[in-house]
Amino acid sequence: MSVNGSSAVRRTINLTMEASFENSNIVNIDNEISINKKVKIFIGLKNTLNKYTEYDIIWFPLGVYILSSAGVSRNTNGWNISISGKDKMC
Repeated sequence: MSVNGSSAVRRTINLTMEASFENSNIVNIDNEISINKKVKIFIGLKNTLNKYTEYDIIWFPLGVYILSSAGVSRNTNGWNISISGKDKMC
């Protein structure tokens, strides 16, 4: 995730993940990862507080992103999906 206060699009993301063969088709709208989806990004911090002891990790939202580009590649370990997204507010 990158944040740029002087840009028209303030927040962007770039993600790379491994996928199974069945989930590697990014143009299939029935897949969980496809070009027509939105992504919610959260950051989790380990809870070291004496309060809220029921939570091991406290999650904070970082926004909703629309996927602007995606690509699929194959390597020796399987399929990789790379996606780029822009903050939904753009």
